[in-house]
Amino acid sequence: SIHDPINSIASILSELCKTLYENLKTAFKDLFGMEAPPKLGSDQAMKILSQETFHEDTWKSSLEVSGDFTDMYSNAQESDVISAYKLCVKYSRFCHETELFILELIQIVLRFNFFKQPTGIFTSDNGFAMGCKTSAISTDILLLASEFNSFWNMSKIQIQAVKRFFRFRDDLN
Repeated sequence: SIHDPINSIASILSELCKTLYENLKTAFKDLFGMEAPPKLGSDQAMKILSQETFHEDTWKSSLEVSGDFTDMYSNAQESDVISAYKLCVKYSRFCHETELFILELIQIVLRFNFFKQPTGIFTSDNGFAMGCKTSAISTDILLLASEFNSFWNMSKIQIQAVKRFFRFRDDLN
């Protein structure tokens, strides 16, 4: 079945993605002078938030931003994913042929994204199927690229104003 070669491609891409993600995290630190937002579990996130104290002055002089991506895997648009991968590749030290290979792999995985249900094998119309070997790391890349681009568009003064920045699964805080 076509499912087996796609799983093999997804496995190869998943390993490459780990390197791409780490390279973009390094570029984030080099360019913005801070660690890329860590991915936290619910216990870690609650601990950080519960240790903060807020005063009336805090609310007058701060801006709290939060985001939520509904159904992140299945709503990941191919054009956004490709852009995120291109950003990662830009900050990697791969040769041009490897860069093209990675982009071809992600397009194959996105276009032939199969998942198995008790009633049969199906393909996803959008994004990544749950259980795809690249779903988690690819959406992490998509979020990190979005965060990277947000910081890229900020001035140095705006970046210095960021006091807390983390990711709780697929939510930004």
